[in-house]
Amino acid sequence: MKIACFDMEGTLTPEIWEQVALDTGIEGFNKTTRDIPDYGELMDFRLELMASNNLGISDMQKIFLTRSKRVFRLLFYLIHFMNLHHL
Repeated sequence: MKIACFDMEGTLTPEIWEQVALDTGIEGFNKTTRDIPDYGELMDFRLELMASNNLGISDMQKIFLTRSKRVFRLLFYLIHFMNLHHL
């Protein structure tokens, strides 16, 4: 049996917060730890963005669910490809 391991987010799929920025049109969600090195401060910044734009947990769940469906579809095709080519 062969096992392949990798970090999908930012590699095969967009970073989740980039997707949030695209879906909401709010550029601030594109900030990463490169922009705000302290992770706690970055998450506080994102929570403030959500509050100031009247975005609640249900809004974020919709975005995450949409993304999850895309990720699972991609995984299905990747596994199918690997099986076809005996990888």
